[in-house]
Amino acid sequence: MREWTGRERALISKLAQAEAKLKSAQARYAVEEKQLQELREQLDKCVIKASKPGLVVYGSGGEVRYWRDEEQIREESACVRDRRSSPFPT
Repeated sequence: MREWTGRERALISKLAQAEAKLKSAQARYAVEEKQLQELREQLDKCVIKASKPGLVVYGSGGEVRYWRDEEQIREESACVRDRRSSPFPT
Protein backbone atom coordinates (compact mmCIF):
# COMPACT_ATOMS: atom_id res chain seq x y z
CA MET A 1 0.00 0.00 0.00
CA ARG A 2 1.43 3.33 -0.95
CA GLU A 3 1.56 6.38 1.27
CA TRP A 4 -0.38 9.51 0.42
CA THR A 5 1.51 12.69 -0.25
CA GLY A 6 0.68 15.85 1.67
CA ARG A 7 -1.15 17.27 -1.33
CA GLU A 8 -3.24 14.10 -1.78
CA ARG A 9 -4.15 14.05 1.92
CA ALA A 10 -5.20 17.71 1.72
CA LEU A 11 -7.37 16.97 -1.31
CA ILE A 12 -8.96 13.96 0.40
CA SER A 13 -9.67 16.13 3.45
CA LYS A 14 -11.23 18.86 1.31
CA LEU A 15 -13.38 16.26 -0.45
CA ALA A 16 -14.62 14.88 2.88
CA GLN A 17 -15.40 18.40 4.09
CA ALA A 18 -17.30 19.19 0.90
CA GLU A 19 -19.31 15.95 1.18
CA ALA A 20 -20.18 16.74 4.82
CA LYS A 21 -21.20 20.27 3.87
CA LEU A 22 -23.40 18.93 1.05
CA LYS A 23 -25.06 16.40 3.35
CA SER A 24 -25.74 19.14 5.93
CA ALA A 25 -27.20 21.44 3.27
CA GLN A 26 -29.44 18.65 1.96
CA ALA A 27 -30.74 17.96 5.48
CA ARG A 28 -31.41 21.67 6.04
CA TYR A 29 -33.22 21.84 2.70
CA ALA A 30 -35.42 18.87 3.63
CA VAL A 31 -36.38 20.51 6.94
CA GLU A 32 -37.16 23.83 5.27
CA GLU A 33 -39.16 22.11 2.53
CA LYS A 34 -41.25 20.34 5.17
CA GLN A 35 -41.82 23.63 7.03
CA LEU A 36 -42.87 25.32 3.79
CA GLN A 37 -45.36 22.53 3.07
CA GLU A 38 -46.82 22.83 6.58
CA LEU A 39 -47.16 26.61 6.20
CA ARG A 40 -48.89 26.19 2.84
CA GLU A 41 -51.33 23.73 4.41
CA GLN A 42 -52.04 26.21 7.23
CA LEU A 43 -52.61 28.98 4.69
CA ASP A 44 -55.04 26.80 2.74
CA LYS A 45 -56.97 26.18 5.96
CA CYS A 46 -57.03 29.91 6.77
CA VAL A 47 -58.81 30.97 3.62
CA ILE A 48 -62.52 31.36 4.29
CA LYS A 49 -64.62 30.49 1.27
CA ALA A 50 -68.30 31.25 0.95
CA SER A 51 -70.49 28.18 0.77
CA LYS A 52 -72.83 30.00 -1.62
CA PRO A 53 -72.83 33.32 -3.48
CA GLY A 54 -74.28 36.27 -1.67
CA LEU A 55 -73.71 39.68 -0.19
CA VAL A 56 -71.92 40.47 3.07
CA VAL A 57 -73.81 43.01 5.17
CA TYR A 58 -72.01 44.75 8.01
CA GLY A 59 -73.72 46.36 10.99
CA SER A 60 -73.63 50.08 11.59
CA GLY A 61 -70.23 51.42 12.68
CA GLY A 62 -71.18 52.67 16.16
CA GLU A 63 -73.16 49.67 17.30
CA VAL A 64 -71.48 46.87 19.26
CA ARG A 65 -73.29 43.58 19.70
CA TYR A 66 -72.22 40.65 21.83
CA TRP A 67 -72.71 36.99 21.22
CA ARG A 68 -71.90 34.60 24.03
CA ASP A 69 -70.03 37.38 25.85
CA GLU A 70 -67.72 37.93 22.90
CA GLU A 71 -67.69 40.76 20.41
CA GLN A 72 -68.90 39.72 16.99
CA ILE A 73 -66.25 39.71 14.33
CA ARG A 74 -67.23 42.09 11.57
CA GLU A 75 -63.95 43.61 10.47
CA GLU A 76 -61.94 42.43 7.49
CA SER A 77 -58.82 40.50 8.55
CA ALA A 78 -60.07 40.09 12.13
CA CYS A 79 -58.82 37.10 14.09
CA VAL A 80 -61.12 34.10 14.20
CA ARG A 81 -60.77 31.37 16.78
CA ASP A 82 -60.53 27.77 15.67
CA ARG A 83 -63.93 26.17 14.97
CA ARG A 84 -65.81 29.40 15.68
CA SER A 85 -69.12 29.58 13.90
CA SER A 86 -70.91 32.67 12.81
CA PRO A 87 -73.51 34.07 15.22
CA PHE A 88 -75.67 34.95 12.22
CA PRO A 89 -78.22 32.38 10.99
CA THR A 90 -77.53 30.87 7.58
